[in-house]
Amino acid sequence: MAKGRAMRGAMRDAASAGIGDDASAGADKRLQASGEAAAVEEAKKKQWSAEGQILRKRYTKYEKARIIGARALQIAMGAPILINTEKTDPIEIAIEEFERGVIPITVRRRR
Repeated sequence: MAKGRAMRGAMRDAASAGIGDDASAGADKRLQASGEAAAVEEAKKKQWSAEGQILRKRYTKYEKARIIGARALQIAMGAPILINTEKTDPIEIAIEEFERGVIPITVRRRR
């Protein structure tokens, strides 16, 4: 966005200085090229959800460990268990909840 503003500012300065059509034609081409770059950026942004998360089908081993660990801590501190199970170890319960996909924890990924 800042690049586009700089381009518009340069075009405005060129117009006020009385520079001919050659300079404005070059600025128009640069602005058009930046528009194409903006379209590419927009396509990249479509990979991101509204909350800034990358849309990915699988979790990395680090994300999985973090989710299971956080959920196991919640269970150990007295949070309700979301599945019916005979297990008593919070980590095993968290693993089973993760495998069934019922853990209400999301992952925010950076670019």
